[in-house]
Amino acid sequence: MKLLTLNTHSWLENHQDEKIDQIVTQIIKGDYDIIALQEVNQLIENDSVVNDQYYCPGNDEIAIKDDNFAYIIVQRLHAQGYDYYFSYAMSHIGYDKYEEGSAILSKRPIKPYAEFVSMDQSPDNYKSRKILFGETEVNGVAVVVASCHFSWWINEHEGFSYEWMNTKRILERYQQPIIVMGDFNNPEGTEGYNFVLQNCDLQDTYVIADVKHGHHTIEKNIAGWEDNDGKLRIDFIFVSPEFEVTSSKTVFDDVNGPIVSDHYGVEVEIKS
Repeated sequence: MKLLTLNTHSWLENHQDEKIDQIVTQIIKGDYDIIALQEVNQLIENDSVVNDQYYCPGNDEIAIKDDNFAYIIVQRLHAQGYDYYFSYAMSHIGYDKYEEGSAILSKRPIKPYAEFVSMDQSPDNYKSRKILFGETEVNGVAVVVASCHFSWWINEHEGFSYEWMNTKRILERYQQPIIVMGDFNNPEGTEGYNFVLQNCDLQDTYVIADVKHGHHTIEKNIAGWEDNDGKLRIDFIFVSPEFEVTSSKTVFDDVNGPIVSDHYGVEVEIKS
């Protein structure tokens, strides 16, 4: 089972159309079963709503527009003969003009569910965080996937910790094996990262992978990390204990694929 997560920084990159094609090329090359995308944007002012047979709607009633970044990726994959189902949930307004959210792509249909996990739940507040969950299957194995974009650490009661405990509460409703992917905004080894491990039985796939390539997923002062001057691993794939992790590697890092975002992607291969 091959997984990919990427914070896409969509519609904010130079040469964006070229980078979309590079993402599509890597998806085809990687032959991923499930993909989690964050910072998936579409313009607020765009009135061109689409109806796509591969879109799996859930309780989040956001309309999919023809500039939705995940929709465009799925369309370009279709054009090359690769079919992916997708779901989308909006968290908040980004840069005063985008509906910003997260997406899940899967080779099999998705049963999605989205819920705010943050204290703030107004789309006008960038602190509002909605997590997208999706039930799908890979080679007949049913799984639950979460595509996540969390806030930063404040303390054990606010910010990331509050969001993680709500995410955990929702995950506990499911009986299937769990895969949690995304931008955690809490680097490896920090209070937030340790809080995750202390408050669930999920495994950090990088740590337990048989084979590792790459490590960090950001390396400069990007939005939200303006004071950063180091190399940080803040994008993760966590899985429940029934999975074995064959390999973990960074992609879109100028070694395994060109840079397409202010984050590197993470590719993991697992088996149950």
